[in-house]
Amino acid sequence: MGSLTQRVKDDMTCRGGTCDKPGACGVHGGCLYRSSAEEARDVMAGARGVQPAETVGITQVVRRFASGATRNTDEGKLDFEGFLSPRVLKRFAEYMHKHRIQADGSLRPSDNWQKGIPRDAYMKSGWRHFFDWWGFHRSEVPMIDTDEDEEAICALIFNAQGYLHELLKWKMELRGAIPSCPRPK
Repeated sequence: MGSLTQRVKDDMTCRGGTCDKPGACGVHGGCLYRSSAEEARDVMAGARGVQPAETVGITQVVRRFASGATRNTDEGKLDFEGFLSPRVLKRFAEYMHKHRIQADGSLRPSDNWQKGIPRDAYMKSGWRHFFDWWGFHRSEVPMIDTDEDEEAICALIFNAQGYLHELLKWKMELRGAIPSCPRPK
């Protein structure tokens, strides 16, 4: 994701302002290109006769696309698409699905872990899987013919996610946001 200045330059059309970088955007003398996000915001807002909205300390500038559609910037918003890898999430889902099959052959619900597993269990299991992952890393031999390294990493992700889930749930209980449950260890 580029800077606000770059997104402004890429996403908006010039509204005829003045600029110290003539021709930078290719329309009306380059009024959208500025050396800082603040300058770009001010130029764009002034060129359209619009004042930027202030919310929770974040200055927002409306993006205007070539089609005429408008949207607020994504400045200050969580970027799930950028933070997460579809490849990793798919591999993790495959790991989770594989491990839904219990010893008696029955299939447990995919969200079974959310019912509550003590944090101690996640920590102990997480350490075992971290140790496996670390061993694969130290061997410096690619695990081309097996997926043991991927399994260890997925197991570590599962344990970290489960631990964080229990920790967040406990903190919400303490704040009174959800009904009280026994304190996880």
